[in-house]
Amino acid sequence: MSEVKWTKEQRQVIESRNTNLLVSAAAGSGKTAVLIERIIELVLDEKNPIDINKLLVVTFTKLAASEMRERVSKAIEKKLEENQENEHLQKQLLLLSGADITTIDSFCKDVLISYAHLVNLDSNIKVIDPSENEVLAKEVMEELFEELYENNDESFLRLVDWYAKKNTDEGLLQLLLNVNNFVNSHPFPKIWLNEKAEFFNTSTKDDDFYLENYILDIAKDVDMDLEFFELSIKNNLKKIENYPELEKYVNMYNNLLDALSVVKENLKKFLKDNTKFDELKISTNEFLNSNFVSFKISKCDEEVKEIYNKVKKNWIV
Repeated sequence: MSEVKWTKEQRQVIESRNTNLLVSAAAGSGKTAVLIERIIELVLDEKNPIDINKLLVVTFTKLAASEMRERVSKAIEKKLEENQENEHLQKQLLLLSGADITTIDSFCKDVLISYAHLVNLDSNIKVIDPSENEVLAKEVMEELFEELYENNDESFLRLVDWYAKKNTDEGLLQLLLNVNNFVNSHPFPKIWLNEKAEFFNTSTKDDDFYLENYILDIAKDVDMDLEFFELSIKNNLKKIENYPELEKYVNMYNNLLDALSVVKENLKKFLKDNTKFDELKISTNEFLNSNFVSFKISKCDEEVKEIYNKVKKNWIV
């Protein structure tokens, strides 16, 4: 097998010593291979070789940790094939089984068990299984819901009224579990959550804040959507033109396109000059109140009804 040719940046990561190092790269760019090579070169360093069990290598999943250990083992074995008398490498293979190549959870558990007597902790602790964790979290949330219902908690009941479906709060419960999981993925979850909650505190925000953080981003998305809507409406218009029965509605479709064109024009003005919001609001209302939105078909055959209903379903707001 040909020797791996590392890039300049990869070689820099592999050879850097005695400094903090943060490596950021896309998926599939060879981060794991670079890390393994870095470990091997630390172990083989002629001036200051390190035993593999003196390194801490952590990852997120047991599978990834297992694969990492296996790849390090193969790399050491390959080096041994080149120099079978190397006692240091032989020693590393023996030490590898006890090396800290593990998940973050497992490493933290080992630390706690080792020093359990200092924090009055049961040394029989274990890392909870993800599926078991989900079950327990749901049970806790259900008990909390029951308690809040019994106490007629106004804030909670308002939350249920806003986010729960009729006759069931299962969706709200799952939503809160998802939010909890997401928030706890941050290093300081409570601080992060409070910062995001403050983002919605209207008493401390002015119009410019919402313009910069909400409206402009939404307007850009809407601008892209309108391009798609316009194209789709034109395609539907071509289809309708093939049906004489719908001829009287062609003008309504054209009026809709005209109204949409005005909305698009005013939206672009707004994106260039944020003071043009009133013009955008007026043209949007005219678009929503266009004839096409309110017209009905009285007597027509089933095929015409089907076409009309399809158009109505797709395009009437």
